[in-house]
Amino acid sequence: MTARRVRAGTAVLGVVMALTATGCSGGGAPDGAEKRTAAALKVCEEVFGAGGVAEAREVLDSSRLGAEPPVPGGFRAEGRDLDGIRTAMTGEARAYVPRSPADRRGHPSYRPCGMAAGDYENHDVVGRIGGEVTWLSLTADELADSADYGNRSNKVAEDLYARQDGGTAAVLPCRVPGAPAAQERGMPLEVRVRAEMVGPEADLVIGRLLASLVRDTRERLGCLNPVEVPATFPFLFPAD
Repeated sequence: MTARRVRAGTAVLGVVMALTATGCSGGGAPDGAEKRTAAALKVCEEVFGAGGVAEAREVLDSSRLGAEPPVPGGFRAEGRDLDGIRTAMTGEARAYVPRSPADRRGHPSYRPCGMAAGDYENHDVVGRIGGEVTWLSLTADELADSADYGNRSNKVAEDLYARQDGGTAAVLPCRVPGAPAAQERGMPLEVRVRAEMVGPEADLVIGRLLASLVRDTRERLGCLNPVEVPATFPFLFPAD
């Protein structure tokens, strides 16, 4: 497997924010970087599971070693405040008010965990994997009526859809305790795993990471409606 090398300053997927501030193991990591990454990995293990984090690290190591030429060891991770994410997202849900499409505003995206590999001394990143959660501004009915969305998504289970678009994403209703009844279908939940500069062996890992993140997000938000989440999501190729 050959991984494409990209300079850290290049505009790339924003799945790992401010990774230069957190790091570990090799690549000229600064003092305290190992402790920061160790703390971040505890957050990553909460949302992806310890096994999922171990698999993601194997994928990132493969990208690093498979680069031409191979890149010296370096791994960094970032974890966000999960309680803060929960508070923000439940607050958005409880404030839901049905609006016409023209009057709606987009919702913030939250990135609970991001991991990356590369030679940080020389600012050379060769692989990134991270999770992202957000509320969608389109309603469930509007998504169902969208030809573009329908062509690019697969039904995984009742009320659960997956699509390949800027990563592998799951879309599902989530009724938050204390939110208006209309919020469940008026404000679908999107959970996404983004991966960059990784080989095809990452596809199965990404599917398992997404399933773990969906389950964790539902539990963290206290979703009242039942949704059957599979053990993994299939890798989906975008429609032409």
